[in-house]
Amino acid sequence: MNWSKVYQRAKNMLYQPEQEWVVIKEENLSQRTVLREYAWPMMLIVLVSTFIGSMLFHTGYHLTFGYLFARIITSLVLSGGGMYLSAFFINEAVEGSGGIKNMYAAMGLTTYSWTAFFLFYALASILSLFPLNVLFYLCGLYSVYLYYTGISPMLSVPENNKTRFTIISVIIMLVLYTIASVILGILFAGLLESEVTITL
Repeated sequence: MNWSKVYQRAKNMLYQPEQEWVVIKEENLSQRTVLREYAWPMMLIVLVSTFIGSMLFHTGYHLTFGYLFARIITSLVLSGGGMYLSAFFINEAVEGSGGIKNMYAAMGLTTYSWTAFFLFYALASILSLFPLNVLFYLCGLYSVYLYYTGISPMLSVPENNKTRFTIISVIIMLVLYTIASVILGILFAGLLESEVTITL
């Protein structure tokens, strides 16, 4: 896990996505490498930020480190699986929009396009009690734009089909994200009840 590379990739994705997608396509990294070297570090930032936010602005409870550890491990596994499934279904659907199937490219497109969402969600989690967090969530929608700019260089989708394919892809990811959120909610409902320490 190279945090310097994570920082550089995130910065390039936010400020010069068109050029960065070309670099990513040429790297042709495996799904496992993309998860290990970028997705999981970014998800770890989100989870730690969520924990910090709950500690700073809690409403009558403290979350234990046992709960945090369990949540990090389970969330990494489920989120990684969700990203892989998103990439799989997107890769299967791309030919219908005139693109070229490439699972490595689909995984990179799915993962790196979430950069803005990861970072803004982390900031919103820390500032959970301030109205400003709504702005951060809205800024997370920038990830949709990042995805849009990466469709052609990564999967060779023609310009006239980019909007259509973006809509299809967003629907796929939202469905999988909802399923993952429900599973996480069920898994942590009991754990939260047993791990939370109530303060008066």
